[in-house]
Amino acid sequence: MQRAFRSWGQATAIVDVTLGYQLRGSPPIPFDIDYTRTLGYSAVRFLLSDTEVERLKFGGLICQEDGHRKVLAFDDLRDPETGRIWVRTVDVDSEYYAVAREYMIRLDAEDWNDDHFISQMAQAANLGLNEFKKAFAGVGGRPA
Repeated sequence: MQRAFRSWGQATAIVDVTLGYQLRGSPPIPFDIDYTRTLGYSAVRFLLSDTEVERLKFGGLICQEDGHRKVLAFDDLRDPETGRIWVRTVDVDSEYYAVAREYMIRLDAEDWNDDHFISQMAQAANLGLNEFKKAFAGVGGRPA
């Protein structure tokens, strides 16, 4: 992509980050699969379309907003003063987030008080109890 932009006389910075599982440290859930499938479908539809919007001629960010596909121009993603990408946060009050969170396997503060549960988690992770506690220090309200 960077070579293509240079050939067009434009510079771009691309950072490869896979979001989703990084936010919760677990394998994909059905929500992730549905969301990424929908984004992929939307991206292909956008690429095959003949957009009239000049700012989208060289592409854009495909996202979903209120259940609908939206294409954001790359320039709209940058802070005009610094050139840095605006941080887009997760709407933790949305129904999508509530459903995804319910499917997450999480360690909450009260879990650390249940020795039997923590032992089971350590066993599932193929770690000794002390190794597990050290590896997950600071997670779910456990002091680091």
